[in-house]
Amino acid sequence: VEPIVQLADGVLIMSGTLSPIATFAEIIGQQNAQQKVYDPIQKSDKIKMTIDTGVSTAYKERTDQMSSKIGRALEADLKNVKSGALIFFTQRAYMGRCIEMWTKQGIIKTRNGLTYLGGKRFFREGRDARQNRDIVRTYKMAAVSGGAVLCCVFRGRNSEGSNFPGDQARGIFLVGVPYANYGDPLVKAQIQYFDREKRGLGNKWYTMDAFRAANQSLGRGIRSKDDWCHYYLFDRRYYQQRNLLSKWAMGDGVKRRASRERKQASFKKFSDDTIIEL
Repeated sequence: VEPIVQLADGVLIMSGTLSPIATFAEIIGQQNAQQKVYDPIQKSDKIKMTIDTGVSTAYKERTDQMSSKIGRALEADLKNVKSGALIFFTQRAYMGRCIEMWTKQGIIKTRNGLTYLGGKRFFREGRDARQNRDIVRTYKMAAVSGGAVLCCVFRGRNSEGSNFPGDQARGIFLVGVPYANYGDPLVKAQIQYFDREKRGLGNKWYTMDAFRAANQSLGRGIRSKDDWCHYYLFDRRYYQQRNLLSKWAMGDGVKRRASRERKQASFKKFSDDTIIEL
C-alpha cells in the first residue's frame, strides 16, 4: 500500500466487505480511478459458500410455506455446524414472524427451560444496546462450550462492526437479500439523485446497497488468517447476482445447492477436515 500512497494525490482505502469495488467506484463517480484489490489474509479453502436457489424471500414469495421450508433447512444444516452460528434476517418483523412460526411447528424446541434450534442453544439479538450486549456475551459462551445460534438483523447491532472470531461463528446464514424499503422517502430520494447523475444508476445503487449489507454480515465470521467459516445463503437472488458478492467470501467457489443429502455431507466433511487441519 505504501508505494501507492506515496505516488498518488488522493487515496481511498476501503474495507474488503465493500468489494466488489468496480460497482462502488461507479456509484461515487470514480470509475476511471486506478483500482487495486489485495488478496484476503485467509486461504480460500478456509471459506465455503453455498447458495440455496430453491428458496426466496422476495415479497411475492414470502409465504408461510416458504418460511417453513427455510426453517426446516436451517434446522437440518445447523446440526452440521460446529460451535456457533449466526442467522441474519432482512427485517426485525420478518425475523419475529419466522421465530413464532418455527416455534409453533416444533422447529425451535424448548427443553428444561431453554430454547434450541438445530440442537443448538437459541438466542435472539436484543433491541437496545445493554440488552444486546448481555445476550451476545451469553451466546458467545454457549457457542464455544456446546454450540449456539444467534438470530440477528441485517444492518443491525451485530451485523456491522461486531466480532465473532473462532468458534463463535463457524456458520453464517443469510435469510433473504436485505433490500432497503423501496417506499421509504429517503430511499426514493437517493435513487432519484443517482438517476439524475446517470440513467439507471439509482437502481444500481439500490442493489449494491443490499449486497453491501449482506457482505458486511458475512464479514463477521472471518476475523483472522486462521479463521474458517461456512456461508449459506437462502435466496436464489444471491446466485443470480453473485458478481455482487465479495470475492473473498466465495472461498474456492460458490456451490449451488443441489440436494439436501449432498449439502449435509459436504458441510460435515468441510468442518471435520478443518478441525483436523487447525
